[in-house]
Amino acid sequence: VISTRPLRCRLHRSSDTPPRTAAALLAAAFVTSNWVVAFAHASYAWHVGAALMVLLMERFLRASAPSPLGWIFSSASLKHFCRVAAVSAAFVLIYIIGVVATCRLSGHELIVEPQNIRQPREFLAWICLMVVAAPLVEEWIYRGLIQPRLRESLGARWAIFVCGVLFWLYHWFAHHGVTAPHHLLAGWLFSWSWQRTGSLVAPTLLHALLNLCLGLVDLLLLTQPRLVGWLLGS
Repeated sequence: VISTRPLRCRLHRSSDTPPRTAAALLAAAFVTSNWVVAFAHASYAWHVGAALMVLLMERFLRASAPSPLGWIFSSASLKHFCRVAAVSAAFVLIYIIGVVATCRLSGHELIVEPQNIRQPREFLAWICLMVVAAPLVEEWIYRGLIQPRLRESLGARWAIFVCGVLFWLYHWFAHHGVTAPHHLLAGWLFSWSWQRTGSLVAPTLLHALLNLCLGLVDLLLLTQPRLVGWLLGS
């Protein structure tokens, strides 16, 4: 007896890429696209566009992925920001008092120059760029997109460490040279804050506060050189 039912062929896909490997590759894609844009000195709109392209690619490659929207506001994230900001401010104040006291007592002259703004009239534009745009975009990319995929592939602790290093290296590409290690320490702090709270609110606010402090220091150097000189013994 010959069956008249049509033959059904089923195609079996080869085994998919393991989730941890896929997450690592996607994290590398986000990092590479971000560094290329940073090296080209493109605007933050290009940073966002490059990240969105990788997100679109990810949607085609795998069905499940971490949410790209991480600004979940909660009282816990706000409390974390306040605690970390208070402790950081205390350490910075102690450090400044120590530097000033050392200069005054030892008679050594310490010369400090502005690093971010060159004229007081640039301050407002710098605030818009570095206190508003930079924290929003950079934290979304590094803590909102890269770190979750690093955590998926490496685990939480290694993700914090690696994401902080990548954040520092990103500034090398943006400035075309090695930058101060405070970018590394800040990257670890922001990554740890995201891991603790699960929200971008705390690291974004901490990033904005740090940049604001750096800008205020430069503004003080530009507008009150005599006061700064007296404090530093110059």
